[in-house]
Amino acid sequence: MSFIARIAPVARTASAALKPTAPSISIGATRALSSSACLNKGPVESAKDTLKAADRTVSDAAVKGIEVGGTLFSSFSLLLATRNYANTM
Repeated sequence: MSFIARIAPVARTASAALKPTAPSISIGATRALSSSACLNKGPVESAKDTLKAADRTVSDAAVKGIEVGGTLFSSFSLLLATRNYANTM
């Protein structure tokens, strides 16, 4: 923020009130306050995060394949049981 931008509002209010005052200069630095730690990741942490994401994707696909296989097996078993029952009649 420029120096002029910081003192311009102060000068406008002082002249609007028509009070003879000494020029006040507000020199205050704004700082970002945060309660979380700074997240500066190095190459090792970045590689770990990438591998974790890839592992999660592969694991999710494997679980989905197992679930589909189980569904197909139960459907196939039901088909065979129905066919065997029909042959015995």
